[in-house]
Amino acid sequence: MRRGFTLIELLVVIAIIGTLTSLLVVNYQNARERARDAQRKGDFRSLQQALRLYYNDFQGYPGAGRIKIIRRLAVSGVNGSWRIRCISIGCRPTL
Repeated sequence: MRRGFTLIELLVVIAIIGTLTSLLVVNYQNARERARDAQRKGDFRSLQQALRLYYNDFQGYPGAGRIKIIRRLAVSGVNGSWRIRCISIGCRPTL
């Protein structure tokens, strides 16, 4: 009567568990990236809507020196190299 597992059986089980764990970690990271991208898209939609409302109220965009940057960001959508940091005066791109 056998009372334990052989070394080969234990190594196979550990390899299977390791493979499943690595697959789960990769899927988790992909889900985080998709969530981050969805958040960015929502931020751009909010910025675009805020600019539309501001334009409707004041017949112009805020910050004359930054008008080209704001228009480019509102039109271009999500771009992985841009991060927007909004400040009280307006929004400026940072790399």
